[in-house]
Amino acid sequence: MRAALGPALATVLVAGVFAHQAQPAQTPVAPRPANGLILGQVVDAGTGRPVRGALVTVTGGGAGRAGVAPTVAEMQAAAEMAARLGVEGGVAGGGPGQPRRVLTDRDGRFVFRDLAPGIYNAAVTLTGYASGAFGRRRPDGPPRPIDLGENERVLDATIRLWKLASIAGTVVDEAGEPIVGLQLRVLRRTTTGGRRRFVISNNTQTDDRGMYRLASLMPGDYVVAIPSTVTSVPASSVAEYMDAMSSGSAASMSSVNQRRMDSGAPSPSSGGITVGDQQLQLNMSPISGGGSNVLPPTADGRIFVYRTTFYPAAASASQASVVTLGSGDARTGVDLTLKPVPTVRVSGTITSSDGPVAGVGVRLVPADSEDLSTESGFEAALSMTDASGRFTMLGVPAGQYLAKAYRVPRPQFMPSESMSIVGGVISEPSIVMPPTAAAGPSFWAETPVAVGDSDVTDVSLAFRSGIRVSGHLEFEGTAARPAGQRMQQLTVALQLAEGRPPSPAFNAPTRPDAEGRFATGGLAPGRYWINVPPPGPEWSIKSIQAGSTNALDRPVDLTSADLSGVVITFSDRVAELSGTVQGATADDDVAVLVFPADFQSWFANGRSPRRTVTTFARQNGSYSVRLPPAGEYLVVALLNESAPDGDAAFYASIARLATRLSVAEGDRKSLPLTASRVR
Repeated sequence: MRAALGPALATVLVAGVFAHQAQPAQTPVAPRPANGLILGQVVDAGTGRPVRGALVTVTGGGAGRAGVAPTVAEMQAAAEMAARLGVEGGVAGGGPGQPRRVLTDRDGRFVFRDLAPGIYNAAVTLTGYASGAFGRRRPDGPPRPIDLGENERVLDATIRLWKLASIAGTVVDEAGEPIVGLQLRVLRRTTTGGRRRFVISNNTQTDDRGMYRLASLMPGDYVVAIPSTVTSVPASSVAEYMDAMSSGSAASMSSVNQRRMDSGAPSPSSGGITVGDQQLQLNMSPISGGGSNVLPPTADGRIFVYRTTFYPAAASASQASVVTLGSGDARTGVDLTLKPVPTVRVSGTITSSDGPVAGVGVRLVPADSEDLSTESGFEAALSMTDASGRFTMLGVPAGQYLAKAYRVPRPQFMPSESMSIVGGVISEPSIVMPPTAAAGPSFWAETPVAVGDSDVTDVSLAFRSGIRVSGHLEFEGTAARPAGQRMQQLTVALQLAEGRPPSPAFNAPTRPDAEGRFATGGLAPGRYWINVPPPGPEWSIKSIQAGSTNALDRPVDLTSADLSGVVITFSDRVAELSGTVQGATADDDVAVLVFPADFQSWFANGRSPRRTVTTFARQNGSYSVRLPPAGEYLVVALLNESAPDGDAAFYASIARLATRLSVAEGDRKSLPLTASRVR
């Protein structure tokens, strides 16, 4: 609803004002009238009741209708930033471009006055609720901007808040006795890259009654897991680690830690029990003294463990029972019973072209972990190689696995002269890091391992060099080429097409030099998207050519050889689409989605993020959006749909409602749309 403001619409509690220092303008510009208004209400999404005392933060006030509406990704980032500012500041803002904040009154109402024309984002924070934003129709959905015209007054800005939920239960052993101090994790189901996966959301441990409670959960679908990773390290590595700690030498300790960090090797410690030439870490809880997933070895030396278990008794996330939580739900009775399983040893060697590789970590990952967003924390076993390059993993249950190892140079520790170590404790907490990461090659190894009821002794891992990607940026058009300093502020990042983070997850983006040349660090084999943001609003990406591969449409497939000569081209001929959506009311949200006409091939080739864009129509039905690179697309307006990262079935359903659009470089097109509802 947009209308003239009547007297005494709402009482709001306003706290403080930020000091604002005006920046001198080089050219006098007539100020735009700041007489707009946003009036709204914060309500509980579950009950519809008003929420009092919520902190509402409004940011923005930029170009407004003079510019192109932001995309969903841009709005999501703006809303998250506003929420963070609200938590940190807690006071009302003022001044153009500054965040403004108010607290809702007892009826959940808020008002912002004296607003200049522009595009605003409204975010809400309140303890016990997930962060909210105007236009959000699900807890993690995208926000919607408020496009405020001159002298315009928005009187119906309703913002929903979802109350956080919880899951509780009990963990007992095979005899029905509570297991104390055991770690649990809860994973939330999301869709990334067109595929559903589970992402770690929270963790806790059982108390002295074997009971647990996982709190502060957003509404959604979850699985509860008790991860079990058996860690064993060579006894010789433990001795080396303890010698470095007792020597009092910071340099010695730094060297030991450096080698461990470069390969993700487990940290040796004085805890655990010795089994042959290995030390078995018991992962005891420092709080309760219990909670180990490893049972004491039997008289014949056999090791039994509680293997990774997903509620109620599944071995993988794909077989687990999903717990669905609504706003404010407190789910109880999510109980698990753990039963010990027999295990065997898995041993082998890691070699490179220079011979055995000593002191690197080895991970044993279940082969059926594709439904998890990350492997980290769900390995069945961890170990490291000794001086001869040999590793032994204790306590491995039967199953199909992948043995993995890597060595990637990390930034080196540079201890100061005054640093000392007493009893393994560094006396000076600040550790100086060099300005750039340590140079050096990366190495990777992976092989399948089948484990049955007998020891596996012949696992062979051969290190391969990490694969590097290099190339340069090009710019076409009449706009000035970005200056060298701006070029060096850009980032070139490679992201696995399957939607999971690379493992290890420190594949840091690289920066081009002043001439636009770039080269990545060593990467593990896989299919990757090449991502680089445009250097300014006047530029859009035109093409990414990687050898014979058009990397706009399909990911680059890194196998063994380095990939050089990648050309990323930007153009100042930005294509835009605008129009008006019919069939919606002022209370409706309308998402305008652009995606490839051949969406079946789009999915088959990895669902290129460069080939789709989503925005929201304004309350008057108008919309405008930057278009993806040249090609054939479908455009659809979805009524009250949060524009999810849908799967192939979702896109097949909306394709029947869409309008076909041919896009050429620099196009300025207009397309009227009718809002459709997904059935």
